[in-house]
Amino acid sequence: MAVVSEQDRTILQNISNKTVEKAMELFDQKFRKDFEETRWKKYTLLHNGQSYPPKDLLRCVIAVMNNSLYERNSVKGGGDSINKYFIKLGFDVVDSEKPSANMSKTKPSVWQEPASTPPAGEIPTRKDIEVAYRMIARLGQEVSMDDVLDQIEKNVIKEGRLLKDNWRVVMEEKFKSGQGI
Repeated sequence: MAVVSEQDRTILQNISNKTVEKAMELFDQKFRKDFEETRWKKYTLLHNGQSYPPKDLLRCVIAVMNNSLYERNSVKGGGDSINKYFIKLGFDVVDSEKPSANMSKTKPSVWQEPASTPPAGEIPTRKDIEVAYRMIARLGQEVSMDDVLDQIEKNVIKEGRLLKDNWRVVMEEKFKSGQGI
């Protein structure tokens, strides 16, 4: 798990865009001038022409939400366990090592299929669902439908496959009707 304390994990269930933007202000005011941009290499959160290190930004979010000081030990780990908080709110988190994988993490305003490309893609299979479910369950996390769908998307994109535009709606209907897992 990325967040160290159970209290912070509980608090982060109520994270909002406004809170993240306040955390960005805190980062910009207190840390940006002394923070080397090359210090974070794998993932970057992009917002209004600025880049933010997701782990440190999540530490700022916790400080804002707790009305406390920034604590370096409040967040450990990295990657998906941190990025998920921002991606769920619609922020762009990009993998600087794999630019082609960023399609799944950016909003359509950042990346769109060329207009000449006919609609293509697929609906994830039962195997895709099972693999995603096992990956999340292996981490010891509670498995939610949104987490499974996010993991399916990551897995499919990583494999170089395309998903239909309406795949999430189709999958949500399957889950609701009991056809998911």
